[in-house]
Amino acid sequence: MYAIVDITVVRFLMPPIIAGIFFAARIAELTAKRRRIKGKIIDSKTLRYFVWLGFVVIIFSFLEYIIKQRSVDPFICISGIVGAIIAFRIRRGAIRALGEMWSLNVEIRDEHRLIRHGPYRWVRHPTYLSMIIELVSFCAIIDSWFALAILMIPYLAVLLIRVRVEEASLIRASARKGRISRKT
Repeated sequence: MYAIVDITVVRFLMPPIIAGIFFAARIAELTAKRRRIKGKIIDSKTLRYFVWLGFVVIIFSFLEYIIKQRSVDPFICISGIVGAIIAFRIRRGAIRALGEMWSLNVEIRDEHRLIRHGPYRWVRHPTYLSMIIELVSFCAIIDSWFALAILMIPYLAVLLIRVRVEEASLIRASARKGRISRKT
């Protein structure tokens, strides 16, 4: 006997499954061991806030999806998938361009230098851009705009704090050498 799968159930379960796959890929990316040059950690607090806010976004998004109990617009869901893939590509390019200097924390090394290749040719902070794209994409995949609207403000606030700390640290560390400009 063949089991008949209700297409409505599949349409309801598919977006959270896809979002879960992207979440798992992101966790794998964060926990991957990389060869890196250790430096002085200037800020690790914002990383904890990002992780915490990320989990809150995921929980709220799934709750919103379950409470609404409506099917997702396939075009919006596919747009979210494409956005998530773009975010991963941008972040991978940034990690590759930074090489051994990449860190989850704001960290300055003795041999720190301004990177101007890879995605850094076009954007001063491609990893942060990818994080914003990823957040919007995740919410698009499971159609959770309320969660995005509520949590985007604290997320952007933490991001702004982190960018300011990072910029100030880079400028301070390299001011003598004239290697970093404030141009973005």
